[in-house]
Amino acid sequence: MAGAAVAAVLQHIRRWVRRPPDDASTDGQLLERFTALGDEAAFAELVQRHGRLVYNVCLRILRDDHDAEDAFQAVFLVLARKAGSIRQRDSVASWLYGVAHRIAVRAKAQARHRSALPSESADMAQPDPADEAAWRELQPLLDDELARLPEKYKAPLLLCYFEGRSNEEAAQVLRWPSGTVKGRLARARELLRQRLEQRGLALPLGTVLACLSGQAMAASPPAELSAITVKATMSIVAGTATPAGMVSAQALALSQGELLTMFATKLKLATAFVLCAGLTVWTTVSGYQAWAGKPFTPTALPVALEAPQNASPAAADAKASPFEGRWTTKIEVGSESVTARVEFTTEAGKLKGVARLSKDKSFELQKIQVAGNKISFDCDAVEAELSFSGELKDGIVTGKLEMLGKNDGVKEGTFTMTRP
Repeated sequence: MAGAAVAAVLQHIRRWVRRPPDDASTDGQLLERFTALGDEAAFAELVQRHGRLVYNVCLRILRDDHDAEDAFQAVFLVLARKAGSIRQRDSVASWLYGVAHRIAVRAKAQARHRSALPSESADMAQPDPADEAAWRELQPLLDDELARLPEKYKAPLLLCYFEGRSNEEAAQVLRWPSGTVKGRLARARELLRQRLEQRGLALPLGTVLACLSGQAMAASPPAELSAITVKATMSIVAGTATPAGMVSAQALALSQGELLTMFATKLKLATAFVLCAGLTVWTTVSGYQAWAGKPFTPTALPVALEAPQNASPAAADAKASPFEGRWTTKIEVGSESVTARVEFTTEAGKLKGVARLSKDKSFELQKIQVAGNKISFDCDAVEAELSFSGELKDGIVTGKLEMLGKNDGVKEGTFTMTRP
């Protein structure tokens, strides 16, 4: 029985290694084929594309081959269970990096309770900073800060440095202009350097760049590990018995721990949403009952859904959003400045906005978020992408903006909004 299982695994390894990579399929298409059809080849392609990224995150943090292999298997077991819920479907590198980082950190904490971890890292290709001790200190901090980067900076950095793709290849995966990839890579490197400096590790940008560049030369996972992971995962997904020795108990435990963490996080978010919704309803009810001169009781909740008859929708919307209406907006980036008209309107209870530079040049505002007197929004113009974040005080909105030019990278500036 054991001999038959080994023969089946070896046959699968040979087939998996010989299979030509499906470069024409995007990550999203591979995920769709796996979730809809249980396509083993699609899952194997995802493991092949992103296996090196996952393996080396685990290896850097755990510094032990066997522990890294357990964590590697756990990551792809989680991918198999959560493939249908990944939002950024055309590039799963960032999602896998986050899962791998959390699982490896959890495995490292558990290993400390069992025994001391090896003091030296496993045999893997590494960049060679002038001081090896500085590199050992940089490794965990670099992964921690990379995990905290905004998605728009983390995604191209992982693709270009950790998976060795060119700027053009990353642009195709992310469906961005190549100039956008170049600009965000530059901004990502600088953000990492600044954050490492804040944590007491002052390094020149060249050293950070050398460390990042070295990731493209990092070791690939053993072919046997990747193939066995695919075979075992497909067995688990199909609900069939997994041949002994293909997945360790530690790998299963780590995957279950991550799935529980994901569920708990989702539950907390759902609970917070319900509480916020309940608080909003309670506040609305209390305000209405006070306006009506009636005592508030829980039995009066259904009445709260009726708005006061003499309150116009425009008045309610204006009260809900202090930003609604027209604004004259001055944007300053370096020595350059431009004035635009920004107009916010409320439709179906949601704030929408348009920026107008002239009669024939206007841009829709995106990702508008309001919290009290604070507002943030994006604007995707032809020449650049702009992200605004400001605060309303004394009838004036002031704040900072980040402009990502299509060809000249990231620039920072300020903006001021006043009523005309």
